Amino acid sequence: MIFGNTAGQKYTRSGWTTIWTRSMVYCEAKAEAEGFQFERFSLANMRPKAVTTPKDCGEVNIKDATGHASERMVDKHYDIRKIHRSKATE
Repeated sequence: MIFGNTAGQKYTRSGWTTIWTRSMVYCEAKAEAEGFQFERFSLANMRPKAVTTPKDCGEVNIKDATGHASERMVDKHYDIRKIHRSKATE
């Protein structure tokens, strides 16, 4: 468990959705008040962003931070700089 509630238990799905939504609303209001642009994100966006940003800055050894065994795995699944294309099926 990464995030626990005040009783030390895991959040229910609806409880997590509520707390996450409140956090995003707070961040939007804070950013607007301070003149910054804020774009909502989810937990699923965090690891790809944490891989892509250091790579943009020239970092080459990202696998230690992600826990993966190879850079190939990290590049394949988390590097969001690449555009993945596929052929249409009939």
